[in-house]
Amino acid sequence: MSRAARVSVLLPVRDGEPWLAEALRSVCDQTFEDFEVIVVDDGSRDGTGELLRAWPDPRLRVLRNEPGQGLVPSLNRALEASSAELVARMDADDRCRPGRLAAQVAFLDAHPDVGVVGGAVQHVDAAGAPLGPPVTSLPVRPAHIAWLLWWHNVVNHPTVLARRALLAALGGYRAASFPAEDYDLWLRARSRAGVANLPEVVLDYRVHAESITGTRGAAAERAALKIAAAAQSEALGRPIRPAAIQAVRQPATLRRPDADPPAALEALDAMRDLTTRWARDAGGQPADVRLVEEDAADRAAAMVLACLPHAPLWAWRLARNRAGLLRRRLARALALRILRRLGRARVARLARRGGAGVPPSP
Repeated sequence: MSRAARVSVLLPVRDGEPWLAEALRSVCDQTFEDFEVIVVDDGSRDGTGELLRAWPDPRLRVLRNEPGQGLVPSLNRALEASSAELVARMDADDRCRPGRLAAQVAFLDAHPDVGVVGGAVQHVDAAGAPLGPPVTSLPVRPAHIAWLLWWHNVVNHPTVLARRALLAALGGYRAASFPAEDYDLWLRARSRAGVANLPEVVLDYRVHAESITGTRGAAAERAALKIAAAAQSEALGRPIRPAAIQAVRQPATLRRPDADPPAALEALDAMRDLTTRWARDAGGQPADVRLVEEDAADRAAAMVLACLPHAPLWAWRLARNRAGLLRRRLARALALRILRRLGRARVARLARRGGAGVPPSP
């Protein structure tokens, strides 16, 4: 009986012929070689099946769903088929950087308390050309990520390497959470193990008309709001509305005529209580406490300024509600946001005047 590979790469695909070969090549060219690729062909009707049958690398295992079952059942089928210690996620239209698996395996080996590690991405277009600079601003410290996950998904799903035993103990992905099934999984995982990110780019993330980001972005956002609200409600023992989560994730919505300013106060109360819980449970180091203080204050400041033009009384109530870790940071966060706005406004005014005072471009 052959020895199990150290890593199983889980790659579900449906009609992925345009980019599948490039994705598979990027995995097979990894500097870390002790892996298998479990591809679940979810009822493809293009040339995907033929491409997979002709692929020459023996590390490729192909499972087929007939008819197609969808992304979550395909992911769970691949997870169940794996016997590796670690599982990596990969989409059929993305490209791994050559050192991705080596870096992530080394990180998990060095941090046995971490169960999930993601990484930064470079967005690319359909042809594979970069779209702007790499997205390298992700949080990396597990305690900081544990707090941020109350509000946002800060882990790029196709970049993840995770301990298979952890995902199996959680029951894998939940279909009811689709298309935010990854966010739901990280929220559940962080109660059992650390969740981290590598600061370097590990994957080229392709953005195109047929990608999940392009076709299900709005549905994923709605699902994420409900998932976060349910998690916070369970943790705090009181109902938290999706509108409160949205006030933090998208403070600009508080400027709309149909805005719900009380949701911002509800969010701030939840932030205070969740931060107290985080400080008790996460055991964050001083660097983590500083990061959480700054993030909480910045989000509160964004809600205050968003409410100010149309609901000044609510803005005042938010600014006065400086409980918990916000007390020392909110005034500074407000000042920084106001200065940034004034700076942008000044640049816009100078531009309208013909650029007087604007330094020339190099």
